Amino acid sequence: MKQQTWTKTKWFSIIIFAFVFLIVVAGTTTWHYGMAQYLIGVCCAKGIVMKKDNEDAVKWMRLSAEKDFPKAQFYLAIFLALGEYVEMDNEEAVKLLRKAAAQDFPKSKIALAGCLMRECDSMESCMEAMKLAREEAERGDSMGQLLLAVGYQYGIGLDKDMAEAVKWFRKAAEQGESDAQFALAYFLSNEEGVEYNEEEAVKWYLKAAEQGHSGAQCNLGVRYMYGDGVEKDEDKAIELCRKAAENDVPEAQYALGLWYYEGMGVPFNMNEGIKWIRKAAERCNTEARFALGSIYEKEAVKWYRWAAEQKHEKALERLKELEPMWNFEEN
Repeated sequence: MKQQTWTKTKWFSIIIFAFVFLIVVAGTTTWHYGMAQYLIGVCCAKGIVMKKDNEDAVKWMRLSAEKDFPKAQFYLAIFLALGEYVEMDNEEAVKLLRKAAAQDFPKSKIALAGCLMRECDSMESCMEAMKLAREEAERGDSMGQLLLAVGYQYGIGLDKDMAEAVKWFRKAAEQGESDAQFALAYFLSNEEGVEYNEEEAVKWYLKAAEQGHSGAQCNLGVRYMYGDGVEKDEDKAIELCRKAAENDVPEAQYALGLWYYEGMGVPFNMNEGIKWIRKAAERCNTEARFALGSIYEKEAVKWYRWAAEQKHEKALERLKELEPMWNFEEN
């Protein structure tokens, strides 16, 4: 027990000593001290030895990046691009990634391509993004293949070419990129740039869904509910669409809400159905918005009818406008 305690104390002391040493040397101006500042930033971000402090982490990362330490430049750029720990700034992220890429830091070129694609405020930046993506794609980088496929799909810095898009999506999908697997499945099931093949589409949806891709979970769930290309399985349909709905996929929210509202695969629950349909409608799903309007309109007819039975004149007027569209019996 004493030996174990002594060992823990010993290692803790060594870490403390190393950390203090890093702080002492971090005030100089060489590339190696930039590495020290980067390590301090990591300690701040992860709460190693000292209290976790994201603001201090960014400060030390900036100091390190200014000393041209590529790893700090890369990760600080990612923070800026995603708005993590710091306010989002894609322009500064691009500048830092250019510096890291000039030192051939791994993944910096593909990250730079992604940031350039995010803005694409000029043909030059779009073409540069695609040039970088192609370089990485041809080296076998799956993210480069994915970005190049997107470029061909939408004509970003390239002539739009669905056959080329599918080719590169397939390469990325075969390397396990879930976004590429989802895109390839969609094209196969909709005959875009490739011959229709529902069986292969389901295969790729399954692979993407297994990795937690919400869009794939939604599309696969709908297929299971209606037996479209797969054996009908309502339990799987509900499970998959619920996962996607909880990740804010509006199509999944609408499907799940509709099934609750109609009692498909789950016990009828009007309130639960309306809850999910409303979530989808609030996320701009057109079908959900129409469905929600129809539900409330139908409900309105019921209340107008009850008011009309008590000779309410305005209720009678509204019924004349609405009731012809709703031929239903009250429960």
